[in-house]
Amino acid sequence: MADKTPENGQRCTVKTAKGDELAVWTGFMWATADGSRIIEGADIKSWEPAPFEDELTIRKQDEDE
Repeated sequence: MADKTPENGQRCTVKTAKGDELAVWTGFMWATADGSRIIEGADIKSWEPAPFEDELTIRKQDEDE
């Protein structure tokens, strides 16, 4: 878990007693990534940034190029 608070609107994976969940830090509370509910702050054990899938695109250059 990072020592600081995430950026407002940052998407993260949070660990709770119920397991891992994608969430967004709103600036003063955690919400599920789809916005359907609030995650109680006391339930959050840790968090890690979770980039969007298209941010993880890795391209290997062909040797012929």
